[in-house]
Amino acid sequence: MNNEPDVSDELKVLASIYCKDGEFLLDEESYGLGELSFTVNLEDVGKMISFSCQLNKDYPTSLPILHVSRPTLKRSEFESFRKDLTAFLETNSLINQPMLTELIEWVRRHVANYETSSHQLAAEMKQLPTASTHLLQLDHMRSKSKYISLLRTWAKDLNLTGGVLFIHNMIFILLHGQKCYVKKFIMQLRTQKVDVDSSGRPCKERMLKVIGEFSGLPCSVSQFEVIHFQTDETFKLYFKKAGLSMVFLNILEPFVGKG
Repeated sequence: MNNEPDVSDELKVLASIYCKDGEFLLDEESYGLGELSFTVNLEDVGKMISFSCQLNKDYPTSLPILHVSRPTLKRSEFESFRKDLTAFLETNSLINQPMLTELIEWVRRHVANYETSSHQLAAEMKQLPTASTHLLQLDHMRSKSKYISLLRTWAKDLNLTGGVLFIHNMIFILLHGQKCYVKKFIMQLRTQKVDVDSSGRPCKERMLKVIGEFSGLPCSVSQFEVIHFQTDETFKLYFKKAGLSMVFLNILEPFVGKG
């Protein structure tokens, strides 16, 4: 293998990133055969994804041999997926240099886009009895455009609808979808750096409040949107049209009265 010390450094980085038990598995026996194999096992949005990489002696001048195991990914879909992955590596000039971290991250973020059933599953998900509606409150957003962009991305990845709702000087986040996905959204919001502090340094959301949680409520909001409400009446009407009048009456009406 070319640049064996560099490959060793790459593997150490992967082992430090995917450090949970069973996430990163190195096949040390393959090393004596002039190649190197490893497997990464991850749970992504409630589904397991396992991919094995085989590096031959020409790596990184040649691409790794990649095998992806995902229950809902068909053979034809995998071929399309692999073609686009190769194009990504070539377009970003990653061939001839360490690429494993970028490769694995691309796989993790994009594999679901190649499943023909993903849109059907998303539609069916909203009909499941485990559907949950959560209402969150934020204190402020300093880097508003970046913050909102991140929330949009998470909502899309997790098949959640709702939105960021601004009324007077208050900020609410409405989330509707499978409860496990809503919980993951909230966990990411609590643990990742989403905003900046008063000094302009990236920071985590430490003033998030979950002010309402409802199970089994129908919700007609079909996307994740950002809305600035000018009056209390339009704010109330939004929840009425969404089939969430109970949420407004039980949770939000006192807040609006203060606004």
